[in-house]
Amino acid sequence: MRARDLVARTAQRRGGKALARLAREMVQADRDNLSTSIEAIGADQLAEVARLMARARRLYIVG
Repeated sequence: MRARDLVARTAQRRGGKALARLAREMVQADRDNLSTSIEAIGADQLAEVARLMARARRLYIVG
């Protein structure tokens, strides 16, 4: 939904500034989501996941 709102607002403007602003807002939204996820997981669990991923033979990323 947020992406649609950003695209709709950008479509109303012209030029590279609108696209640059859209990119900045999308990157900021990603940062906010990552921060929220990391806070919810906690440092100990995050360290454990990192350890398991480092030892994994293969990682599959979906999405």
